[in-house]
Amino acid sequence: MEPDGQPTWFLPKRAAMWGPVAFALAVRVSIYLAMTYAPTKVHGAELGVCLFSVLVAATHAGILYVASRRT
Repeated sequence: MEPDGQPTWFLPKRAAMWGPVAFALAVRVSIYLAMTYAPTKVHGAELGVCLFSVLVAATHAGILYVASRRT
């Protein structure tokens, strides 16, 4: 942020709304591949997926709330 409180750059709303979804899918695919091809190295994947899902959903809800506000 600039000293006057204005941001130095902006991210398009479309990228802010769909970026977390793409990130969550990429993480979930990587966990699935790890569980499929290296199951001995993956521990507690179910809990991790659940916590990650809650975190992404909360973050995405916050982003959608901010994006839907009128400025």
